Amino acid sequence: MIYLFKNLIIVYVFDIIEIMAYLYHQNPERPYLVYEHYRADTGEIFYVGKGKGNRAFKKHPRSKHWQRIVAKHGLKVRIVADFEKEIDTFCMEIHLISFHGRLKTKDGLLINLTRGGEGCAGHSNSSKGKKRGPRSKEYNDRMRGSGNPRYDHTVYHWINIDGREFHGTSYEFNKNFNTKNARGVATGINNYTEDGWSLYGQTALTRQERFTGENNLNYDATIYHWIHEDGTEEFRTVRNMEIIYGISLHCVKNGDRGGRLGWHIYGTKFMTKNEKNVGENNPRFDRTLYHWRHTDGTERVCTQTDLRIEFNNLIKSGTSSLVRGHCTYYKNWTIVK
Repeated sequence: MIYLFKNLIIVYVFDIIEIMAYLYHQNPERPYLVYEHYRADTGEIFYVGKGKGNRAFKKHPRSKHWQRIVAKHGLKVRIVADFEKEIDTFCMEIHLISFHGRLKTKDGLLINLTRGGEGCAGHSNSSKGKKRGPRSKEYNDRMRGSGNPRYDHTVYHWINIDGREFHGTSYEFNKNFNTKNARGVATGINNYTEDGWSLYGQTALTRQERFTGENNLNYDATIYHWIHEDGTEEFRTVRNMEIIYGISLHCVKNGDRGGRLGWHIYGTKFMTKNEKNVGENNPRFDRTLYHWRHTDGTERVCTQTDLRIEFNNLIKSGTSSLVRGHCTYYKNWTIVK
């Protein structure tokens, strides 16, 4: 520990000597500079920066990554160039960062977070990331009540269970009766306030009721023409049919038998679950016309499905094998190309 402490003192003394030497030879007419930072133990470059005065030798403010590298490997500073105008350092910094490459873009070893050139020399970003302090009293007073852009200006008619009435906004109601959940009653979230206040003429709904039936934003108000297998007809919405007959919305979209009760919508083709996946109703149906030939001389030009239907499914899935080229003949049938 003593040896390490002595090393730190020696490094610190050398840093001061190096800074003083640079400031002594620095041209006051060219105060802006571009510098490079190297690991003291390996001589490997890890940072390129710009600044003014002794910025190249300052260890604060720096990023946590920069601090960890210096604490582990030490620091060696190289002044690349100095300039009369700050704008000239931008171009030099961008060029050097592009030449060495950055870890962030996976094309080099520099720990620079940006490509350089932006910002002002000596500018500190130490304020970034800090938690916002408490709001001022002036700001709080300005955002209270009607000064708040989200203020509800609607005048409500409030009624209490004991017969009292009040006309005013939810903010005025809270202020007069010292309650905090008037806004919940005004938006329909709560039925009553803690003191028994509610809105005149407004039905208080539970959370479940507010998303059920006509209160749901996705409610389908379309009146459909329903037809039953026995000839019965109805003109109702899907919701009404669900309540009366137990029909789900699924049957409206896919033509299924509504709740297995034989209902379907007029103008839509009723299909069972098996029918929807057979033949042309199948999304994978092959509509290509093939030239089929049997060894007895019989020929057909049709789809696979038509051939199977005509010959009573005697060849079944064998047509797919012929189409894909897995076999030349199947049950004496082949494809003429």
